[in-house]
Amino acid sequence: MQTFPMTRDRFHLLTPLIVSPLLLAALAGTRRAPPGWLGPAATLLVGAGLGITGLMAPRAVRLTPDALVIERFCWPAFRVPLSSLERVSRGPDAKLAGGVLRIAGVGGWFWSGGLFWVKGVGKVRAWLTRLGPTVLLTRKAGLPILLGVDDADGLLDALRALKGG
Repeated sequence: MQTFPMTRDRFHLLTPLIVSPLLLAALAGTRRAPPGWLGPAATLLVGAGLGITGLMAPRAVRLTPDALVIERFCWPAFRVPLSSLERVSRGPDAKLAGGVLRIAGVGGWFWSGGLFWVKGVGKVRAWLTRLGPTVLLTRKAGLPILLGVDDADGLLDALRALKGG
């Protein structure tokens, strides 16, 4: 069993630190808006949503003899049986602009994930905590999965060894 960490890069660490104070300042301005409960309710709702988003963030990819498991903070793991994989390959580099487009999901709030469009691949389910090299898992059924782990080449080599080439 091998584990490949998914630590946050500078972009995924700084985005919440920069955006949070701006968001809180904007929400604080709604305290004076009628009705009086709107500001606190909006602050609570946005805060809860952002907190849950952070808890859903991936923290590692673990390989077992029969599955790839995406482990998350305080949220159930996402399991991909190795038998469901058709091909594993080097994915495109995840970057802020060009080639990868977020359709729905999280974009930089501790991680980036959800439904993405990748040039040359199409729609994928992405799990990224860093910009840079990725691993693309093409499945027999369902959307491909794009993973951004600390050691993309190591994960790719380990998956190929488990899959037999």
